[in-house]
Amino acid sequence: MKRLLYKLLQLWSRRHPTKKSIDPTLVKSILILRYDAIGDMIVTIPMIDYLRELCPEARIDVVTSPSNDQILNATSAYSCRHVFDRTLGGLVRVKKSVRKGGYDLVFSLVINKTTLAGFLANILGGRVSTTVSFEHANRRDLYQTWFNIQVPQERGRDVMTVMQLNLVGHVFGQSPDPLRFPLHLTLSADELAFARRSMSWMSGLRIVLNLSAGNSYRMWSEERNEECIRGLLQSGQPLTISLIGHGGRRAMADRLAELFPDVVRVIPPGTFLQTAACLTECDLLVTPDTSMVHAASALKTPVFVLFTRRATFINEWMPHGVPFDYVITEGQEDLESIDPLVAVDGLVQFCARLRRDHV
Repeated sequence: MKRLLYKLLQLWSRRHPTKKSIDPTLVKSILILRYDAIGDMIVTIPMIDYLRELCPEARIDVVTSPSNDQILNATSAYSCRHVFDRTLGGLVRVKKSVRKGGYDLVFSLVINKTTLAGFLANILGGRVSTTVSFEHANRRDLYQTWFNIQVPQERGRDVMTVMQLNLVGHVFGQSPDPLRFPLHLTLSADELAFARRSMSWMSGLRIVLNLSAGNSYRMWSEERNEECIRGLLQSGQPLTISLIGHGGRRAMADRLAELFPDVVRVIPPGTFLQTAACLTECDLLVTPDTSMVHAASALKTPVFVLFTRRATFINEWMPHGVPFDYVITEGQEDLESIDPLVAVDGLVQFCARLRRDHV
């Protein structure tokens, strides 16, 4: 039934595969579909910068999500953004706001739920657009319904930033140098002032410990976080710790700070970018696999990451462009299976390497 439905949709979309490189000087308008998580948008900024270099006069519009829309405040390379909340009403609003007449190029970067992304690429892009996505090898024929260009990739080899730069390079017949298009975030004066107020109390080795993640299996329990903090404080070097605790983890952060009142405090509630700005006032971020990994990479803050193998293609979401290290579960267990003392030992060794590199 699905293949029959796709055959009917192919008659509607009238997409045909193309292997020819596109001349960037002929591209006047580009649409990027990036309506997913905050970290996904952060790792896409280098791609937008690359497109702006290749097509300096082109209009570059971005379809964002309610959560990641704020990240584009930190770059000026795009032309216009349109927030899509994944509702029918949201689709109608975005359709009304996008460029009339469609786009020359549409990049679909949302890897999950590709059918919805393909439908949006065709609805928003218009008939004359060339639509582009990463290739899903086992569904290439189906997704030909939506996309003129499906770019092959080896999953889990490169970080997502590099994958997306190579996606653009493939379309235009170019070979991008990732070093020329680094991750970055431009923070406002208010966001930087928030960071200075929140972090001015810290001394010694200034560590930010993030307690929060989007999935429960990627977070430590309160007991595990307490063990980690105690282990760090007993590691023999002077340090202070600021905690990030969003949503339901705010109360946990407050309880943990009360246990160590002189050396542990909680970063006050704020926007994502305000919290991210605090990373400019610390020496090291310790975090589960979250958007904060990419914020730290963009702000050039070293990162120590707690990974679980329950997540897929972990290499794609590693820190990029900064010193980093990590611990990871042995199998598909939750993050809770990682012994905090093992993490502390890895952290101590990582800090020693950082000190040696700065001598």
